[in-house]
Amino acid sequence: MLKFHQIIRPFHTSRVWMSDTKTLLSTLRKKTGYPLINCKKALEACENDVAKARIWLNEQALALGWAKAFKLKDRSALQGLIAVTTDKKSATLVEVNCETDFVARNDVFQKLAFNVASACFTLAKEQTDFNDSVAKVDLDSPQLKNMISLEGRKLEDEVALAVSQLGENIQLRRATCLNLTDDLLVAVNTHPYTAAHDSVIMGKYGSLLVYKAKEDNEDTKMIAENLCQHIIAMKPTKIGEIKEDEPKENRDIESCLIHQEFVMDRELTVSKVLEENGISLVAFTRFECGEDLEDAIDNVQIQEPIQSVA
Repeated sequence: MLKFHQIIRPFHTSRVWMSDTKTLLSTLRKKTGYPLINCKKALEACENDVAKARIWLNEQALALGWAKAFKLKDRSALQGLIAVTTDKKSATLVEVNCETDFVARNDVFQKLAFNVASACFTLAKEQTDFNDSVAKVDLDSPQLKNMISLEGRKLEDEVALAVSQLGENIQLRRATCLNLTDDLLVAVNTHPYTAAHDSVIMGKYGSLLVYKAKEDNEDTKMIAENLCQHIIAMKPTKIGEIKEDEPKENRDIESCLIHQEFVMDRELTVSKVLEENGISLVAFTRFECGEDLEDAIDNVQIQEPIQSVA
């Protein structure tokens, strides 16, 4: 005759097994972000080994992502994010595109933009071919795809993984990477402020500004970041030179940066802001998500500072 504890034990063991499986499922879901049904299949295929299941999921997602990416590659992708990062001596500005603003606000897409910016920032810091204290490299889509992410994969594979989860055409469009020496500094900004992952900030517009400063402090840094916002808003085509460029009578169509009204204070021109804060402008770049690249503004052709720092 069976005893009571002999009947209960299998039921109890089954509940423990189910609890362990649920824990593994939850862990895998949190680590990968893939749907529960996919995580369950992965655990079953890998005998509940989470590490192996994660690899299995990525392999499956990569294959699916490449297939989806091929099908979607001709669809318009003019939404997305500009991602920027800097440490004052190096900076990068990247554009990653998708089809809709909805996907641009998704964590998976923003993590991809972070990975792209981080890879480019590593490249920026490695640049040593200096021209007047600035080493600059521009990357197009094919070059970006071949770069290696912090995860150790090609960025084109990171894109495929994102496509497998988001189901939209995603493109790595362009990047600018800068490294500086001597007394040059760089500031970056985006608009509108969309997201931040560690030191990478994102938005629909982005700009970077290379400058010299009489004093390298928080106040100067804030002014430089405000000048980046000005560049985003006012879309100047060049820095300009006081002795060579005459201001336009109609300030609304002024395209020379130093003669434009400062967006933070319309009573001041940019040149006056520079003079009051001991700042000299050297170069700038502005990215707008989805813009015609023929209209893109890249003023990083190094020139002598247009305002001498006393």
